[in-house]
Amino acid sequence: WECRGLFFFAADELAEEGDRVRRLLGEGHFVGLYTGAEELSAALTELEAAQKGLTDAAHCRAAAVLAPNLSEADTAALEAEGWVCWQTTVDGTALEGAARTCAEAVRKQMAGEEHTRNYILLDARYGPVLDGLLEDVRREEYRLRSALPTEL
Repeated sequence: WECRGLFFFAADELAEEGDRVRRLLGEGHFVGLYTGAEELSAALTELEAAQKGLTDAAHCRAAAVLAPNLSEADTAALEAEGWVCWQTTVDGTALEGAARTCAEAVRKQMAGEEHTRNYILLDARYGPVLDGLLEDVRREEYRLRSALPTEL
């Protein structure tokens, strides 16, 4: 597959996942930062630490951020600071169960009439079923567009 992904890491993960981050970047993928903070000031502190961790691990900076717990006003403030705030329409991380079961739920959500454009969020447990999920995307003739850290 010629697919590229956008992978989000929290600050504490970057210190221990430096090799993985470098490999992802070397393979042409993108890396963004994750914050679970619920307030803007805490999010900015986390993102500053994560940015430092990314610089230490891979000598680069991120522009994309996943901050699912922030309000719309706080998200707008992050965007005013120059961040591209990622939003999901299909959140596979919220699903419970085995990878195959979750992948089927993701497929159903993608096919829902309410989504004409899907921004899919998956976690590591989808690794074993990712090829099958991508094959379904190809078979159903979805258009794939690489996630860019500078735009949605």
